[in-house]
Amino acid sequence: MLKYAADKFNTDFATANVATRVTAADVDMNSDGGVFIKSDTSKRLTLAQVVQFKATSIIGKSDYLQPTTWEQVALAAHAAEVEVDTVTGTVKITRYVAAHDVGKAFNPFSVKQQVEGGVVMATGAVFTEELLIDKATGLPLNPNLLDYRPLSIKDAPLAEVIIVEKPKAYGTFGGHGLGEPPMGPPAPTIVNAVYNAVGVWVTEMPLTRDKLLAALKASN
Repeated sequence: MLKYAADKFNTDFATANVATRVTAADVDMNSDGGVFIKSDTSKRLTLAQVVQFKATSIIGKSDYLQPTTWEQVALAAHAAEVEVDTVTGTVKITRYVAAHDVGKAFNPFSVKQQVEGGVVMATGAVFTEELLIDKATGLPLNPNLLDYRPLSIKDAPLAEVIIVEKPKAYGTFGGHGLGEPPMGPPAPTIVNAVYNAVGVWVTEMPLTRDKLLAALKASN
């Protein structure tokens, strides 16, 4: 945008027989959407004027280089113990442990709740939650909590949370984000625990009793 604004200024200067010329480095934008010359803020353009001057789309592109001194990724490890009923296909979580590196836990109680909530939500997606779509109409067949079947408090696993604090150079006061990271590990954790228990894989969620019984039957 600044490059084309500079071109517009230069065109206007040339038309007016003014010797001044500017580059993108000489131009800036304000919060009102105006473009101006830094050395003379009275020289101004609107974004509409710049776009009209360009006459085609203005497309922004950036190349982002990750600093080599650190890698900004979520670090976590989950483990689960399960009981599997090979007659009914029921899977019961008997113990679930979730360890998360949060950089610095400013509020350990809130961190613990965030991890617990993520584990419960993801476990629901593993076992019961599935949006069913009518292929003829494209409409959902289970657009309510009764049929969509999120976990009830009776079914939700109680996760043991381990908070790992290793301050990060890029985080405020060494902190690291903990929004969605607890949602990622539960599916592979539970699937691996089931495989460890009965020796079959179910890799398409939700892990229903029908799918597990079919896998057990196919393995015989």
